[in-house]
Amino acid sequence: MKIKEQFGTILSNERGMVLVVSVLMLAVLAALGTTAVMQTSTDLKISSNYKTGVQAFYDADAGVQYAIAKIEAGLISSPPTFTIPSAGSPATLTYTTPTGFSFTISTISRTGSNTYTFTSTGNGPNNAQAAIEVSFKRDSTINYAAFGDESVDNQGSSSVKSYEHTPGMTLPPTSFTGDGDVGSNGDVTIKSRRY
Repeated sequence: MKIKEQFGTILSNERGMVLVVSVLMLAVLAALGTTAVMQTSTDLKISSNYKTGVQAFYDADAGVQYAIAKIEAGLISSPPTFTIPSAGSPATLTYTTPTGFSFTISTISRTGSNTYTFTSTGNGPNNAQAAIEVSFKRDSTINYAAFGDESVDNQGSSSVKSYEHTPGMTLPPTSFTGDGDVGSNGDVTIKSRRY
C-alpha cells in the first residue's frame, strides 16, 4: 500500500507543471517563428526572381525595337548597310548594344513568302533571361496610289485612282481599275471647296 500512496502523491503533485507548459509554448512559438522566416525568405526569392525576369523581358523588348530600327535604317541608307535575307541564307544584323541594355539579336531568317523572323534575348541580373521571337512581313513596294512620309494634303476636287500597269501602253483617264489608297507616316488631310 505504501507504493500506491507514494505513486498517488507523485501524480497529485502539480509542482513543475508551469515549467512543462512553458517549454511546450516555447517549442510551438519557435516552430511558428521558423515557419514564418522560411515563408518570408521564400516570398523574397520569388519576388526577386519575378523582378529580374521582368527586367530581362524589357531588355528583350528593347532589343526587338532596336533591331527593327536598325533594319529600317540599314535598308534606306545609301549604300544599304543591311540586306534582306533570302531563303536558306540568314542575315546577320551588325549592332552595338546601347549602354544600359543587355540583349542579343539572332540572325534574321526568311521563313516564308516575304516573311522574316528573329529572336531577341534579354539578360537580367542573376542570370535571368527572356526571349521574344519576332515574325514580320514586309509591305509591298507600292501599296498606295499616293504616299507621303510626313503628310499628304489633298485639296479641291482631287481624286486618287488605280490603274493596271502595262509597259508601253497608254490608258485613257476613264479606264481606272478602282480607287487608290492614300497613306502617310504622318497626317492625311483632305479639304474640299465648293463654289
